[in-house]
Formats: sequence, C-alpha cells, structure tokens
Amino acid sequence: RKFAEYLRDNALDDKNWTCPPIQLRAEPSDILSVKVISDSAHLVEVELPKHRRWDIQDGQHRMLGFHLFREKSESEIAKKRDLCAKAERTGQSVLARQYAAEQADEERRRAAILDKAHVEVVVVTANDDVHGQMFADIAINAEGVNPDYAATLDQRDPVNRIATDLIERFSLLDGLVSDGQIGRVVANSPFLLGTKNLADIARCVAVGPWRVGKRAREEIEAHEAKWVSRIQVFLAKAFDTFEDLGRLSRREIDAPQLRSESLLGSAPMLRVLAIAWHELLYADDPLTVGDVKKFFADLDPHMRCFREVHVTNARGETATRIGVPDAHPIWGRTGKFQPGWKAPSGRNSDVTELGRIIAGWGRRGLPA
Repeated sequence: RKFAEYLRDNALDDKNWTCPPIQLRAEPSDILSVKVISDSAHLVEVELPKHRRWDIQDGQHRMLGFHLFREKSESEIAKKRDLCAKAERTGQSVLARQYAAEQADEERRRAAILDKAHVEVVVVTANDDVHGQMFADIAINAEGVNPDYAATLDQRDPVNRIATDLIERFSLLDGLVSDGQIGRVVANSPFLLGTKNLADIARCVAVGPWRVGKRAREEIEAHEAKWVSRIQVFLAKAFDTFEDLGRLSRREIDAPQLRSESLLGSAPMLRVLAIAWHELLYADDPLTVGDVKKFFADLDPHMRCFREVHVTNARGETATRIGVPDAHPIWGRTGKFQPGWKAPSGRNSDVTELGRIIAGWGRRGLPA
C-alpha cells in the first residue's frame, strides 16, 4: 500500500520515483533458445515464454503495489466520472468541470505509471535448490537492511532529515550516533544511539507519542528549521542537566559505561524523556523550558539506580543481575521496568505511558 501511495504521489514527476529491478525466476527447462552474442564476454541472449506463471523471487511488494495503484486509480476515475455526470444532470456546470478536471488528472496519473513508465525485470533461470537459496539470501540479507542505515538513507521523511542534520551539525552528538553501516548499537557499542533511535527521539519531541501523520508531516516540512531548533533545545538541556550525559559529552565516560550505570544509556528512556518534554512544553497548559529543566534536575539522581537484583526464572533458577530494583521508590510503581533491567520496556505503549507518567510528575512533583 505504501508503494502504491508512493507511485500516486510521484506519478506525474517522472524524475522523482524509482523502482528497483523486479526479479523473476524461470525453470531451466523454460529456455526456448540461446543465441551467443559475444564469446569473449560470455554474453548470450536467452528466449523465454512471455506468458507463463512467473515465480517472483524479489519484488512481491512492488508488484502488489502496482496492482493496488491500478485498482485505486480506476476506482478514482470511475468515482469522478459518476460525480461529473451527476453534476451535469443537476445543472451544476462549474462542479461538473471541476470533477472532469480531477478525472483527467487521475487518468494522466494512471497513464504515467501503467502506460508510459518502464520497470527493469531480471529473469533468473535456476533449479529448485538454487532458487530456494537465492530467495533466502534476498530475504535475510538484501531485505534485512539495518534500520539505522535505512533511516540515514531515507531523506524523504522529514524526521529522518532532522536526525541526520543533528548528527552532522550538533556538536554534543559528535561520535555518539551510529549510521548503521557497522552494525546495530549493542551493549558494548561505542555509540549511544543509532540514527533510527535519534529519529524516534526527534519525533517524540515534535509530536509526542503519536505517529507523524499527513498534517504533522506538512507542519514539520513547512517549518523544518524551527523543529530542528526545538529538538536541539531538548538535547542541549538534557546533556546540560543530566550529569551522566554531560560526562559522556565531555568524554569522561563512554557509552558502554553509561549503559552499565545509568538509565540514560538506554534509547527507550531517552524516548520517554522526549515524550515528557513534549507533553510539558507543547501540550495544554505548557511549562517553560526553565521549569522542565529544573524538573529534569530533580529526576537526575534517580537515573543512577542500578542495584544487585535476584531474579528467578520459570524453572525456579535464581540469578543475580545489575539493574533497576523492583522496589525502587519511583520506577517500581510505574510497572514499566522488569527487576534487573537497565531500561524501561521498549514497547510503544509502555514508552508512551511512562512518558506521560513522568510528565505528570513534572507538573505535580516527584512521588514522595
């Protein structure tokens, strides 16, 4: 569906959309003829039957997207045609011309993709064993792009653009954000965050726990510099107020040490703080930046809360972990931390709820 929408949005601009080659598979027995083009280059022309039931090796979603695009386009054309006819029958000539123009636009959009555009098709002739392995390679490797690298590359998304702009221009993040080219951010990684984590934090500052819908996207794109500035303010105040983030920026500690000692080393916790920041500054009855910074300073001592925790698994085996104790005076009552964890639950619903809980503390004060 997203690919179909992408086609519709860019159909009338033939320089602004792309579709990677669609890869189809044929049996070796399907080959009708082979013509040698160049012996030295090992180049041959292979003839295959055009009308057959093709196995799609790579490109299922794109082919389905073309199908959905066609269905949507034909439905819109029929709808506009009916509305135009109805307007003509009722003597609404201005409205009829409007619907006729919209129908013509939709017909041009449909023709641009289905009649005029070209998509490269690659045909691989392979037996079942080779075909199975190639399909697995594509699914595991080619499609398994690191989310951080994908966020770095996808500059159509304004939140991703903001994230990459912050990486390049905001000195406090220098050397702390991975673009995903050397793997994911794990416990011993020298990076604090990945690009995708930073984009999520930027989104939470901009729109809170909500997804970036069409209206929010248009607002961010129209005032992108303003939102970059707002997110910089959040990060600057966080690094200035939370002692361990300040130590990290001054290189007094590194990211693995921060993760081992403080909740501030976890991407979910930073998303939680970004949601709280949004709720306190941009929701109803907003506080001032100074008020929120003071609240963050009150919250700071609770970030270094790790203790030895004895955890018993389902088999009755007990192990000792270092993390948030279940009886912690403020985190324990939220229900968003498992004993011994070094981060809150990363589920979107839990991150959202914890962000709002903390925002409530920002208005009423920390629990006694």
